[in-house]
Amino acid sequence: LKKSGFRYQIFEDAFVELEVDIRKRILKDFNRKEQDFESLDAYNDYLELLETYSKIIFFLLLLRMMQC
Repeated sequence: LKKSGFRYQIFEDAFVELEVDIRKRILKDFNRKEQDFESLDAYNDYLELLETYSKIIFFLLLLRMMQC
């Protein structure tokens, strides 16, 4: 076993830990700032899209875990 695959658990609930990890991974790829948008509404739409992606991925992972 390699130590590189292990992480220290920050939150008591493992599902919270999983959701935080998903959000970090998504934000690493989708890292646009408010200055990158023409309006605040466009930026808020972008943030809502990221939130939707996070929830979808989280629930898909939960379903997959429940099938195992």
